[in-house]
This record gives sequence, C-alpha cells and structure tokens, in this order.
Amino acid sequence: MKIFISYAREDLEDARRIHTFLASLEEVSPWLDEKNMRPGDDWRHAVFTAIDQSRLFILVLSRLAFERKRFLHEEIGAALRRQATFPEGQPFIIPVRLDDCALVGEISRFHTIDLGKDWQTGLEQLRSSVVRALTASLSDAFRGISTYWTVDKRQHWIEDLGGYLLQFSATTVIRHLDKEYDSYSDEMYAVRLMIDVALAARSESLSAYVLRLHEIARAAHNYVLDTSAACGAFLDASKLVAANVHGMLLRHALESWLELGAVWGNTFTSCLNLLDVAKHYLAQREGRHQSDFAITLECIEVLRRYDLLLVDLLVFYARRTGDCDDLLSAVDLLAPYFRSNILAGRPAGKPREALLLRDIDLEGTEHVFSFANKPIMPMLLVRIGNCLCRSHDTDVHEYGLRLKAIGLRDLRKHRVGATLVGQLSSAMAERLVDALELHDAATVASSLGVEDSHATYLIGEIMITICSYSVPGLTMGRFASIDSRAFREHDEGVIGFRR
Repeated sequence: MKIFISYAREDLEDARRIHTFLASLEEVSPWLDEKNMRPGDDWRHAVFTAIDQSRLFILVLSRLAFERKRFLHEEIGAALRRQATFPEGQPFIIPVRLDDCALVGEISRFHTIDLGKDWQTGLEQLRSSVVRALTASLSDAFRGISTYWTVDKRQHWIEDLGGYLLQFSATTVIRHLDKEYDSYSDEMYAVRLMIDVALAARSESLSAYVLRLHEIARAAHNYVLDTSAACGAFLDASKLVAANVHGMLLRHALESWLELGAVWGNTFTSCLNLLDVAKHYLAQREGRHQSDFAITLECIEVLRRYDLLLVDLLVFYARRTGDCDDLLSAVDLLAPYFRSNILAGRPAGKPREALLLRDIDLEGTEHVFSFANKPIMPMLLVRIGNCLCRSHDTDVHEYGLRLKAIGLRDLRKHRVGATLVGQLSSAMAERLVDALELHDAATVASSLGVEDSHATYLIGEIMITICSYSVPGLTMGRFASIDSRAFREHDEGVIGFRR
C-alpha cells in the first residue's frame, strides 16, 4: 500500500524518520521525493501521480511548513481532491504535527497526530491508522463480489483491481479474507478470484492461494457442500502451478487429510476428500517419490472403513497398474447391493494373493448405501467390469464382461438410465464411464469431444445424478467448469441446471 509523505524542506530529517518507520511496516510502501524520484523526473508530474496512486497522504506540518504557501496550495490541494473520491468516513489525509502549529482551512477538519509531544506514542497512532487503512482498502476491493457474477464481470474485476491487489502479499490477503468472510463458500470464491489474478500475472503468490483452498476444505470438513467444493476447487487450481510444485501440494494435501482422519475419526466427508486427493496424486508423476502401491496402501488403511470408497480406490489403482487381484477380492463388498449373484462366474482360483488387502480385515467395513446414491453401485460395477476386461487372462476378461452387463442392466432401472443414458449412444455411454475415472468434470467434456450443448447438458446431468455426494472427485466445486451456460450456483452451494 503506497503512502505519500508531504513535508517542507525544512522538516526533511523528520520526514526521513517517518519514512523509515513506515517502511518497516508490513505491506507499506512509503513515497518520499528524495527516495523515489529519479534524475530527470518531472517534479510536478511525479508528485501528483504519486498522490493519485497513494492510499494515505501523510502531511508533515510545522510552523515552518505553513510559511511555504506554494507547498500548501500544490500538494495539499491535490490531496484534498483525492480525499473527495473516498467514501465518507474513510481517511486519506493524516496531518502529523511536529510542533504546536495551528491547522487552518480544510486541513483543520482532520484529526491530527502530535509527534512533537511524544514520538513513540505518535508513531503507534500512525501504525494504527495505516492498519485501518489497509483493512479498509482490502475490504473495498472485495466488496460486492458475487458467485452470481458472469464471466465478463469477473474479468472486469480482475482487470480493474488485480494489479492493485498483487501489491499485497498472499499472506496478508488470505488473512484479511479469513477475517472478512463468515461463509466458507464466499471466502473460497474470493480466493479463486485471486488465483485468476495471480495466474494472469504469473505471480509467485499462485501456490499460496491454491494451498488456501485446501485449508478451507479442511476447516469446513463438517460441512459436506463447502468441503467438497473447496477440495474440488483446490484440485482444479493445483493443476495451474508447475508440475513439481503440483506434486508437493498434492502430497501435502494427502498427508493433511490422513492426519485429519486420525484426529476426527475418519468421517465419511474427510475420507471422501482423501480419496479425491489420492487419485490426483496417483495421476501426478512429477514431484512424488512414492510408488502407486505405497500411496494406495497408505490410503487403504483409512478408506477401508467405507466399502464404496475402498472399492473406488481399488478400481482407480487397477486402471493405472493393470493389477486386478485386489479388485477381484473387493467384489465381495458389492455383492449385498445386487439381486444378481455378481460372484457367480468369478474365475476359479481367483482372487490370487491380494497384496493391498492382505492384512486388511474387511468385516468391519461400513456399507455406504442409501436410496439417494443407489445408481452409484451399478455404475461402479460397470467401472470394475471395464478394468477386468483389460486383463490378458481370458477368464478374468469374461468375468469383467459379465459384471459390466449386470451393471448396465441395473443402471437402466434408475431414472438416470431411463431418461438420460438412453439418450446417448452405447459408444458415448461407455466413453463417459471411461472418462469418469479421473473424476474431473472438465476432463470429461474435453475427452468426449462434446461440442453440442444438449449433449453437454446430458453428460452433466448424468454426472450430477449418479455422483453427487457419493463418488469422490466429482465434487460440486468443479461441475461449473463444464459449461457456464448450463450451470448455475444456488445459495446453498448446490449446482443446478438451466433448462
């Protein structure tokens, strides 16, 4: 935050002392002519430009200063015009008296800091004024932002205020937003705006803002909508940083959710976010030094509490490694969800030694089932079938085809199958299931090559209906990235559709 220091030449030593003090404050950039003007600069242009760009105008006054009529008319006149642009009650001009000089004219209406009586007390008052101005400045910048903004309005805000806000460190902005907003969703939106600002300017602060989304997700872990949206936004934004930094951010997030699960008893919400982060970390090759097996085993220790989450991770692991032994073992967990005997036809002698589940007791695994997420199970069975179909073992391949057929048949019994999947060709439906493996809405749209708005709408509806609340990664924070014309955010943070 720029602060202009106005003084009479006779008070230069005191002005230098004030400049030194202000320069020691966080986020403050004091402007003093002898420090900031370069040889050849036009004095009038440099001074008036600095006044117009400053957030505070420190007017150093003394009896000697009042004797300089031109000084008063030139700089104070420009400061009064700038003061008129501020909302009523917001300070810009701060008179600082070095002696018992009397204030005259317009300046007399501003409260004064008396350094002549006690410099230490006066400087503390000046510090408080700077902090208040800093807070007011950031509040003004973020006042009125709305999750209902159009893309154009977001872009205008970034262009108008982005450069100014980048003058502040990410730490200062994040601290301010944390105090400013009571709602996690509002704070998250403001942080995402700053991510756009930092990205456009290629600022080093980008990583700090991305990490803040993860911190919001952790803080909101008891609120399903907020923590899901924040975790999804973090995972999306983390792709914007350099690959090695991306890996470090994901590892930090993984360790954080593992730690939080241990503290809070591995709630379903924290495990959901852990699974989401784990998948992205497994998909990230750079910046990590652990094998897929080690990462998966580490997460299974926590995710084994919930059958749906455990199987979901094993599907992802099998897709990446081609190792289906553990996945064949995990099919047992899904058997209670289906009327058909999905264990029938499993290859004789299978599963073989399941390394990931070797020391895991599946008896204590909770069933994650309700009417709301009923379509999840057949979709999951289709995904398992897809994995097994990639096996070179003929028996395993045939078993995969059987599971896939059962899953598609059951899926068509639900509303999503009858009204939505039926409107897509079989080939498109299979490609949709394939694309869902990375659990990234934007990736789904691009990988399917969908340009038709109706088809995009159908895909989004399928993802919402099948995956909301239940399939990790397809968090509501990322659905809006498919097609801004098709999605809108409600006050509750739920994503809906424009028909």
